[in-house]
Amino acid sequence: MKKRKLKWAGAAKSDLKGIKQYIAQFAPRVATSYVRRIRERCLKLKSLPFAAPIVEEFQNERIRETYYGSYRILYHVDDSAVTILRVFHGARLLGGPDLDDSNN
Repeated sequence: MKKRKLKWAGAAKSDLKGIKQYIAQFAPRVATSYVRRIRERCLKLKSLPFAAPIVEEFQNERIRETYYGSYRILYHVDDSAVTILRVFHGARLLGGPDLDDSNN
């Protein structure tokens, strides 16, 4: 199986910063390790990116999702890379503008 590169869209990087800041309000010592575990989860996508389901809202074979805890991780798969598009709380509704800077 082909191993792809892992890339992060600007929105996903901002999402991680926001998650870390939010958790740090309540549990400062936990915030960094929680975000690290999200990143570790994303690293696993390089090997088996198509193992996770497609995002129902988009019905696009190359836009998929996985979860870490309560957080939904949306990503795009192409021949050479997995690009993390967004990381957000699973209770939040998803709309088209949420992927605007994904270049997909």
